[in-house]
Amino acid sequence: RLQPDSRFRKTGPDGTDRGPYPYAANIYYLAPGGKDQADGLSMRQPWRTLERALKALRPGDTLYLAEGEYVAAVWKGSGNGKVPIRVGGRGRGTVVIRGRWQVDGGAGLALERLNFPDGVDVTGGRDVNFANCTFGGTPDALRADKVKGLRVEHSIFANGALSLRQTEDVFLSGNIHAAAGMPAVRMNTADAIRYSDYNSYTAMSPC
Repeated sequence: RLQPDSRFRKTGPDGTDRGPYPYAANIYYLAPGGKDQADGLSMRQPWRTLERALKALRPGDTLYLAEGEYVAAVWKGSGNGKVPIRVGGRGRGTVVIRGRWQVDGGAGLALERLNFPDGVDVTGGRDVNFANCTFGGTPDALRADKVKGLRVEHSIFANGALSLRQTEDVFLSGNIHAAAGMPAVRMNTADAIRYSDYNSYTAMSPC
């Protein structure tokens, strides 16, 4: 899809953008060398901090993070649960979020291809999805408290567990639970998980 400063914008028939998808101001970029004073709409003008980027995201927006390290920021009340907000790593490079990431009250959030060495807390949200992520943090690598609709797929729990408290409608598939000697999932109600299959564990007994 064209970026805002592409030379192919408005050069198609009847002054339209060339290519299958016309430009729209709903894809943003983050890079360690960016500037928060930039418009964030291209890899030539990316933002630098998650704090700046998360405040701007609205339903239907996508935020791509370039390879590198970023400092975690609190993400509060974003999304409407109808059209998702996507935050993901760009390309094959590793994206690392330092510090424990706090996601409070969001609805319709999709996080993809991100590495959280200090873990994630999700509180009071709904329809929150993680895919192809790596979670660190001990003992709780990903903690979900009062969340309705949590989906975790093809992710790695390196040295901690998935912790569910007053959380429901959880979908787990294709995850690797690599932490030794601890449960894969902690939960305070047996019916928190709606579906769980194709997950891998270091040993059956502790998990």
